[in-house]
Amino acid sequence: TTLYKMDKNSAGTPDGIWDSVPGGTVWDSYTKLMLHCDGTDASTTFTDEIGKTVTANGNAQIDTAQFKFSTASGLFDGTGDYLTTPDHDDWNFGSGDFTIDVWVRHNGAIPNGNYPVLVSHYGSAGNRSWLFYLINTAGTITAKLDYSTNGTATTTIESSSITVSSATWYHFAVVRNGNTITIYQNGVSKGTGDVTGVTFYNSTASLAVGQYTDFSDNLASWNGWIDELRVSKGIARWTADFTPSTSAYSASALPLTSSRYWTFGDWQSGR
Repeated sequence: TTLYKMDKNSAGTPDGIWDSVPGGTVWDSYTKLMLHCDGTDASTTFTDEIGKTVTANGNAQIDTAQFKFSTASGLFDGTGDYLTTPDHDDWNFGSGDFTIDVWVRHNGAIPNGNYPVLVSHYGSAGNRSWLFYLINTAGTITAKLDYSTNGTATTTIESSSITVSSATWYHFAVVRNGNTITIYQNGVSKGTGDVTGVTFYNSTASLAVGQYTDFSDNLASWNGWIDELRVSKGIARWTADFTPSTSAYSASALPLTSSRYWTFGDWQSGR
């Protein structure tokens, strides 16, 4: 819907020109990727609210049978399914604050030895930046963030043991706040790492959802559903335990701005 106005001069006479009124909604400047994963069942169209191009690979698709919010989520079958969006400075976190958060539901238990990826900016050796994933190590599930400062060698920040049950939605977040990175599950801190003086390598890899950019590694493929994925650069959205949102994220309303408007009194008087 578009609103229009007609300005008046100082004498109260309309100028006869209808002008559109600025307004609407806008995402804050920190939000660099926002996937609601909504749409028609089995569609391969994933829309980023910020406007980046997202490509579905393999059998990655919209699924209306499962969702955390709204009417759908992204479905990944664990074998070659993932999303990509091209390299961008928005994925280059450098030494600054950032937040990655997402809702996920795994299809069955995570098998021993598997390390399903949530989201990554992580290419082959020499082109690695960061990788956010879960892992089953001899029956113990943890969440990890791997990062590189030179594109090859990596450092891992790992959570304590967590529960990831089948048929259950979980909120995961990884947040850098100054010199500390914290991994959260359902708003509760599960582990931290000291990153004093650390600058992430500026990879040229695509950003990938449900995989990293070796794409052939099925042990890293997400098997299940992903919803409400947000990547934020330049902000630590949480600095302590929190309650995850109970609804989908939304853009903020813009105030309507204009000069003079007709009032109800103007209409009554016929001016």
